[in-house]
Amino acid sequence: MLRRPDTWTDGRLGWYSCWTLGSECDGGFAEYVVAPGSEAYGVRCDWSDAELASVPCAFSTAENLLDLRTIYLKDLSLFGCTFQDDVVFANVIDHVEKGHIRPVVAKTYPLAAIRQAQEDFLRKVHTGKLVLVP
Repeated sequence: MLRRPDTWTDGRLGWYSCWTLGSECDGGFAEYVVAPGSEAYGVRCDWSDAELASVPCAFSTAENLLDLRTIYLKDLSLFGCTFQDDVVFANVIDHVEKGHIRPVVAKTYPLAAIRQAQEDFLRKVHTGKLVLVP
C-alpha cells in the first residue's frame, strides 16, 4: 500500500489547496499514516518496503515533469512544482505493477541514523536512493 505524496484540501487546512506529506502536514517519517481511501493505492509487486518507500516523491515528480523540449523550445523557466494531477500517482503505480520502473536502493538507515543518511546524501557518492526505515 502506498499513499499519494500530496493531499488535496478544500481550503479548511489553510491557504494551500495542496499539502505535501512531511511538508505542510506531519507524517513524512511516520511508519503508519491515516489517509483518505482515495489517496491510498494497493500495489501488486514483489518489491521490498525500501523500494516502495522510494516511489511516491521521486517517481511522481518524474512522471509529472514537462517534456524538456517544451521547456527549451519555448524558452520557458522552470521554478518547481509540488502540484500533481490525480492521474499522475495512478500512472506511477501502473508503471510499478507492469515492471516499467524499479528504484535502485543504495542504502537503508534506521530513522535514528537520519543524521548519517543526510551526511551521506550531501557527499553525493551514492548511486540510487537512500531510504530511512522505521
